[in-house]
Amino acid sequence: MEKVYMNREMGDGLLLLRTYMDTIQSTKDPDTKSQPENSFAERLLQEHRCKKHSEVQSSDFAVDNYDAAVRGHDAVEIQWSPPYGRYLVAARDIDAGEVILREKPLLIVPRINSEPTCLACMKPLGKDWEGCNLCGGPLCSPHCAGTYHGKKECILICRIGIKNSQNIESCIKQLNILLGPLRVLLMFQESPETTELFFALQSHEKERRKMHISRFVEEHVVRAMETLLGLEVDSGVVHRVCGVLDTNAFELSLDQCRQGRAIFILSSMMNHSCLSNAQRWYSEGNMVVRASVDISKGTPLFISYTQSLWGTRARRAHLSVSKMFLCKCKRCLDSTELGSHMSSIPCRECQGLVVPPDDSCSYWTCTLCGKRIDANATESLVRAGAIAMNHLPKDDTAGATLILEHLKRQLGDNHYIVAQIKYAVVQAIINRPLKDVTSRDLTRVVTLTKELITLATIIEPGITRFRGLLLLEQTRAWSEILQRCLEAAPADGGRSLVAGEGRCVDADEGPNTSDDINHNDELVHHSNNIPSVQMLLSQVAECEYLLQYDPRLPEVTQLAHNLRLLLKSPAVVQQNLEGAASKRQG
Repeated sequence: MEKVYMNREMGDGLLLLRTYMDTIQSTKDPDTKSQPENSFAERLLQEHRCKKHSEVQSSDFAVDNYDAAVRGHDAVEIQWSPPYGRYLVAARDIDAGEVILREKPLLIVPRINSEPTCLACMKPLGKDWEGCNLCGGPLCSPHCAGTYHGKKECILICRIGIKNSQNIESCIKQLNILLGPLRVLLMFQESPETTELFFALQSHEKERRKMHISRFVEEHVVRAMETLLGLEVDSGVVHRVCGVLDTNAFELSLDQCRQGRAIFILSSMMNHSCLSNAQRWYSEGNMVVRASVDISKGTPLFISYTQSLWGTRARRAHLSVSKMFLCKCKRCLDSTELGSHMSSIPCRECQGLVVPPDDSCSYWTCTLCGKRIDANATESLVRAGAIAMNHLPKDDTAGATLILEHLKRQLGDNHYIVAQIKYAVVQAIINRPLKDVTSRDLTRVVTLTKELITLATIIEPGITRFRGLLLLEQTRAWSEILQRCLEAAPADGGRSLVAGEGRCVDADEGPNTSDDINHNDELVHHSNNIPSVQMLLSQVAECEYLLQYDPRLPEVTQLAHNLRLLLKSPAVVQQNLEGAASKRQG
C-alpha cells in the first residue's frame, strides 16, 4: 500500500502539537487549577527543540515515523490523514459523561460585533459605558479587575482616537475587527515561543486568498494596523493570523453574561460532525470536553461547529464559508436528517413529507405519494418562513405563538425553522419573572419543551447541553404550576396534585383567561396531570448532571432547593403519610 507523506512543516507541526498535548495535565490531576496559564510554552518548546533535530531527519515524513513520538493525554491522541489533517481520536474506550480533556486558552478576545464589550473582562456593555482613561476603549468601570486589556494594547488603541471621536459606533466596529489579530501579534512579541505553536494550527491561507475575506483582511486589518495604529506589519503574517483565528477560535461563555472567542490548541483539533460524540464547556478557566455518548478506542472525537437546530443546507453553507469544507456526516447525507425531517415540508397532495434533493437544482419529492415539487417553490416557502422567524415579536408571546402555528401548517411540525421558533417562544416565556407568566404560557412551555426533547434525542443524542436546558425550562414551568395549585387548593387539590403522575398538560388544555386570579379552579382541575415533587426532583437531578459545567448550573441548584422546601410543605407531608399508610394496608 502506498504511504501518504507530509512535508517537513506539517511533520514538525504534528510533533510540536503532540509535545504540547503531553504538557496538559490529566483530568484527574487535582492541581490543574493552579497551573500557571503560560507555563506550557517554555516546557513544550524546550522538549520540541531537543527532539526536532534528532528525530526529524528527512524532508518528507510518513505518519508512521511519529509512532515513537511523545503520546498525549490519557484519553486522546493526535492522528493525521490527508482529508482531515491533524485530528484527535480516542486513545482508549471512553464512557458517556466522562471528561475527555481540560485545556486553558492560549488567547481570549471579544466577539466580532458592533456592540461595545469591556476590553478587560469581556462583559457586554449597553449604550452607557465608561472609556479607559488612556485609550478611551470600552470598560465596564475604570477599575475593572479584568486582565485582558494590557498596557501595550492600551497605548496602541489610543491611536484610534476613540476618546475624541464624533462617531463612536464606527470606532468600536473597527476596534472589534482589529482586536483579535492585534492581541495575537502582541502575544507573539511578549511570548515568542507561542508563535510556532499558534501557527501549527490550520489557517486555510491559500483558499482564503481567493475569497472576499482576503480583501476584507487587507483593507480592514492590514491597512488599519498600518494607518491607524502606525505599525509595520507583514501582510502575509496578518492574513495567516486571521485565518487561524477564523478557523479555530471557539465562541464561548465566560459566565452567564460575559462572552468571547478563544484559541485552544488541543481542542481546536477536534473534527466536526453534525451528529457529534462530545460536547464542550468553558468552566473555571478551562475548556472542558465531555463525551456525550460512549466512544470506542480509535474513534475520532467529533464536536459540532454549527447549531443542531439548523437544517442541512444552513449548516453546510455555514461550514463551507467559515471552515472551508463540505460536511458529509450521517445527518447531512440523509435527506430526512435521521428521520427528524427538519428540512422536509408537508405534501399538499397527501399526508406525506416532501424531502429536499441532494442539490439545489433538482425537484423535491414526497416520500409517500412520489409527487415532485419544483425547488424554487419550496425554497421560496422556506425563505418566507425564515423572514417570519427573523421578525418574531420579542415581547409578544401571543403574536409569536400565532406565527408558530401558521408556520407549522406551512412547513410542518419538525421543520428547523419551526423548531427554532418553538425554542424562541420557550425562552421568551420562561425568561420573564415566573410570577408574571400566565398559566396558559406555563403549560405551553411544558408542551413545547416536550416536543423539542423528542427532537433532541434524534439530532443531539446522549448527555448534551440542549437536553439539559430543555429539562431545566420544563421543570421550572412545572414547579411554578405546582406551587400555584398548592396555593389555590391547599386542603385537597394540593395533596392530589403532588401525587399526580399523569400525562403532561397540553397548552390547548390550559386556562383560557389571561388573569391568573381566575385560573385557580382550572389549575386544580388539571392537578392530576402534574408530576409529583419527587418526579420533579429526579428531573432536576438529571439537569444537574447534564449542566454540571454550564453557567446556568446555579439556577438548577436553586430550583432543587425550592423543590426540597416544597417537599416539606404540609400538603406534601400529609400526602406522603397517606401514601405510606395505603401501601401498608395493601
